[in-house]
Amino acid sequence: MYQARWLMLFPKHAVDREYSFRLFTEKKSAKDFDDIVLRYEQDGKIVHRFIQVKHRQGRHKKISIGDLLTPGKNGAFGLIKYLIAYLKIKSSGEFEGEIEDFVIITNDDFDSADSTSHPVRKLRMMPSGKNKGKEISVIRIDTQDEFLDVGDGVRYKFDDSIISYLQENKNFIKREVGREVSDKEIEDFLNKLVFAVNLPSGTELSEIIKSELGKEFSNTDASHFYSRYQEEVLILLEKEEEEFLSYEKAKALLERIREEILGAVWFGIIEPVASFTGRGRVLTALHNMLQRSAKKQAVISQVASISGLGGVGKSELARKYTYKYGKDYYVNAIWIDAESTETMKNSFLDLANNRLGIPTKDRHERDKTIENIVREVYAFFARRGRRSLFIFDNAEGYEDIKRFLPSSLHPRHKKPYILITSRNKDWRIAEDEEKIKTIQLGVFKKTEAIRFVKRALNIKDNLQDEEIKKLIEELQYFPLALGQAIAYINESNIVLSRRGEERVGVSDYLKRYEKEAEKLLDFESKYKSDRYTKTTFIAWKITIDAIAKRECGPEALKILEVMAYLAPDKIHIEEVFSKLIAEDKEKLWKAVELLDRYSIIDLKKGVANIHRLVQKVTELNLQKAVREEEVLRKALELINSGDIAISHIVSIWEYASKYGKLIDDFYFNSSCIHRKPFFIKKSTPLHLLAASGDFKAIKAILTHISTHFPGKLIMAVNVENNSGHAPLHFAVYNGRLDVVKYLVSKGADISAKSKDGSTLLHYAAQGGSLNVVEYLIDEKGTDINIKDNDGTTPLHSVAYLGYLAVVKKFIEKGADINSRDIYYKTPLHLAASNSDLDVVEHLVNKGANVNAMDKDGLTPLHCAVFRENLEIVEYLAEKGVNTKNKDDDTPLHFAAVMGKVAVAKILLKHNADVNAKNNEGKTALYSIF
Repeated sequence: MYQARWLMLFPKHAVDREYSFRLFTEKKSAKDFDDIVLRYEQDGKIVHRFIQVKHRQGRHKKISIGDLLTPGKNGAFGLIKYLIAYLKIKSSGEFEGEIEDFVIITNDDFDSADSTSHPVRKLRMMPSGKNKGKEISVIRIDTQDEFLDVGDGVRYKFDDSIISYLQENKNFIKREVGREVSDKEIEDFLNKLVFAVNLPSGTELSEIIKSELGKEFSNTDASHFYSRYQEEVLILLEKEEEEFLSYEKAKALLERIREEILGAVWFGIIEPVASFTGRGRVLTALHNMLQRSAKKQAVISQVASISGLGGVGKSELARKYTYKYGKDYYVNAIWIDAESTETMKNSFLDLANNRLGIPTKDRHERDKTIENIVREVYAFFARRGRRSLFIFDNAEGYEDIKRFLPSSLHPRHKKPYILITSRNKDWRIAEDEEKIKTIQLGVFKKTEAIRFVKRALNIKDNLQDEEIKKLIEELQYFPLALGQAIAYINESNIVLSRRGEERVGVSDYLKRYEKEAEKLLDFESKYKSDRYTKTTFIAWKITIDAIAKRECGPEALKILEVMAYLAPDKIHIEEVFSKLIAEDKEKLWKAVELLDRYSIIDLKKGVANIHRLVQKVTELNLQKAVREEEVLRKALELINSGDIAISHIVSIWEYASKYGKLIDDFYFNSSCIHRKPFFIKKSTPLHLLAASGDFKAIKAILTHISTHFPGKLIMAVNVENNSGHAPLHFAVYNGRLDVVKYLVSKGADISAKSKDGSTLLHYAAQGGSLNVVEYLIDEKGTDINIKDNDGTTPLHSVAYLGYLAVVKKFIEKGADINSRDIYYKTPLHLAASNSDLDVVEHLVNKGANVNAMDKDGLTPLHCAVFRENLEIVEYLAEKGVNTKNKDDDTPLHFAAVMGKVAVAKILLKHNADVNAKNNEGKTALYSIF
């Protein structure tokens, strides 16, 4: 990571100064100077600098004479190793032009009694060993270096005293380079060698980079910029290309990140289909509804929903709305896959980490909760005064998405607009609240359907109007089925035109449709489906028959069959299907593109989406042919062979759990790998099903195991993933009470603790699940004040996250309201720094100590000031405004140093003492300087 941070700093300095450069890393021909090779032009000449980065944790160990004279090619600072590298680089002939220097960069200092202010420093002599009595001195370099003059770093060259010690190793050097080495070559090496010591540590260097970014951005934006820049650098480091960055690439990268941070955020929005037509009045009504809702004072304002049957075009309408009215939201539009808790988590994690630069770990390198990440995402837009539109696609109901909605923004901050698509038309937030305004989207009107077909088929006359009317009536004005019909006609005509054969028209499609419909007279009674499913099934069957006859058609149908059991969105083709057609990558892509051309899937940049109704009719067809188990076996083989998204694994096991043989053959060998930022998690299917709350699948799997493998039941229920979590942890955190009770009934350990000492009650608190909290306390007698390894109680956790109902429950049940963790923080400290005013008020009203001090002497008011939580600052300032921390800093000192003007105004309004001095004798005003 230390190398990565220098690789962040060098290009930024060069771009800021408009220096043309090329930067290489891990360049093999640079030998032991391969960390960084910097090439640039100076006075019309090409110049190289070779840089090796060495970082040690802590500053207690110094670079000694023994380190420098380490024999052979060993040691971080062994000069023999670097002399050999220098000689090989010089003789390679690869680096044309001049070599400026060979630099060792380190946060260590030399082991010397002389301070860095001395122009010449003598290193301490070794008290024993073969280097005893040897003397080495270093000479400070005082010329300016725009790249290495960072922090308190100092550059040195060696004096001539070291030459004789290097000469003692001539025979070893000769064997390494294959020739005699002259004294002059050793002298030349020492003239080029620079030790840049006492440089900032990795942590300090990151703060310096952030500080430099702070000259251009706010603190929040600087932090986001740093995270995104670091991420890009780490990605580049993983590549095996030697050239790391050029001036042009670095400038483009920095500008792109700058645009991400300061510019619009357009996330996850797929462009509407070109044939989208009609719905003009609906779009206008939807926009008016969203804008009118902004004027209401409600739990969640600025929200509207689109409801309707699957296949009527709810998601397509939402996309069209976003493209048409995006400018009214400053082109900040965010698409959230709301099909399940897991997909929503993934959407917010992806948005935070890969788009907004919001770290997903806290300052202790622990994973942030999803609630924290959601809060920071909304704050990203709100604090910048930006409008934003969040689309929650395919949501079930308010209870399912409420933890992902904004809940704690300051009244002066811009609230996001929320658009929901759902089959559910009853969207009520609370009993005392109005329903969310909903647009009920039905099938096309007759005129819309005709316009849709004619536009998609490029029909400009009225000659086929009668056939078109008959087609739309047969397909019941159903958008999904009409889209399938149009794709079939268009793709068929492309093929026929190449062959010089007569084109097909609407009437030809109608004949095929009527023929297939005759075969499905008992469809509704047999499959218990609605009439639109049958319509879609017939259109699907016609398309499938056409695909089967095309080149790569059989492969396309194999892919479609597996897709029927995946989650419908974000199917990364190579990730999932690379081993299905492993022998021919080109054939794989031809097959996938064939599905796309026939509108069976929507393919963009290697990622496919498939409509849920298309999945349903594909499943029905496989069930009819008694082939579902066969296809699920292939799907399980594919997900077991790679790193597949959790949503797909869960979806497949929901279906596979019906088949005992599949459980026998796959469950105990299944290790689901899912990548997180900076680490990899390995879980069993039961972990993931517990998180998603699929009770039916969990019951089927455990019933099968208890019947056929009774000795493995307890192990299966209590198995831990590589983070130390059992399935019960997942169910508790995600509020799946029915799953929690079932797992406990099957032997799950109710007293289980994670690696950090967190109990199930901690996880229930962190998940904000009141019913699970009540179950653990009332039915299972869990100790309400139990602490984890950091001394945190469940009340600490829930106060920090702001779940008021759960906070009330803990206090009602006797939780210690002033309990302290190992940092002496109380629940009120955590609520003041990260929660909502109503939580803070409730804690104070129930006896929380507003003047409690943590290990650093910080009161809850200090914490609220630090996080710039204005409502909480206002409330706590009324209780006392001049408390001091261990350095005698008042909250006003904090506000002044951090430049929080709005906070300072509130404190002054409540009579903050402007003359109070800290232990350096500075008032708040003078502490700024």
